[in-house]
Amino acid sequence: MKKELNGIKFFMPLIAIICELGGAYIASIPLKSDNFVLSENLLSILLESVIVAVTIFIAIKFIPKLFSNCSNYSVKKPQVPIILAILLVIPFIRILEYDFIYKISYAESSNIEILPFITDSVPETLFESISAVLLAPVLEEFTFRYMALSPFKKRSSRIIVLIVVSLIFGLVHRSNYIAATIDAIVLGIIFLSSKNIIYPIICHSFTNLTSTIFGILSKFNITKITYTNGKPIALLFTTNAHICFGILFFIGIIVLCLSNKRKYYI
Repeated sequence: MKKELNGIKFFMPLIAIICELGGAYIASIPLKSDNFVLSENLLSILLESVIVAVTIFIAIKFIPKLFSNCSNYSVKKPQVPIILAILLVIPFIRILEYDFIYKISYAESSNIEILPFITDSVPETLFESISAVLLAPVLEEFTFRYMALSPFKKRSSRIIVLIVVSLIFGLVHRSNYIAATIDAIVLGIIFLSSKNIIYPIICHSFTNLTSTIFGILSKFNITKITYTNGKPIALLFTTNAHICFGILFFIGIIVLCLSNKRKYYI
């Protein structure tokens, strides 16, 4: 039985990816119309909520019974100071991420437009936010991180799986491949080092939320969204935005250092 489970273990990243993609596909089935339809979006959110609940149940109740190393990674109550530090640190990291993407990919492009942020209707934005901030991060963290990484005991195996899964995560989020891949690696490191799936979920949720917040800030000329071929690719930030969010970043780092004395290892 042990050898059989060891064999299955190496398929867990693939199984985790299939679970996430399958869940996302099932949740999108009701969305048949191009325009916003309340009933379709309600059904989609309901389906996604059920999928998330089932995924959490399987991950917590069954996966640790199959792979003993999973018991080292659990759902624990997060520390409030660490959550505060995360909220202070993430915006500036996102700014640097967007700067990096723009400079290496689009700075020399002649097909760049800088346009204001255009919001969807309020109900549509609300439903998109529920999925992007509350549901999708939970599903993706329990699949791409918990189910894919926690079965592996060897450090070298975890690092290899982390890199491969992160690259696939980037492909799944192909509209912004570079940012998604970087985010996946960071979230994986947070999960492996903290051994608590709650922290990457919080990071993932707030990261998604910051994209919407930064878009809204463009209305006040704090950020600018760059487009190529009609698709948003990056956000540009004013010097004042860099300074303000940079200060918050360093405050967050100080809070993190003062509140967390444990040494973390991947």
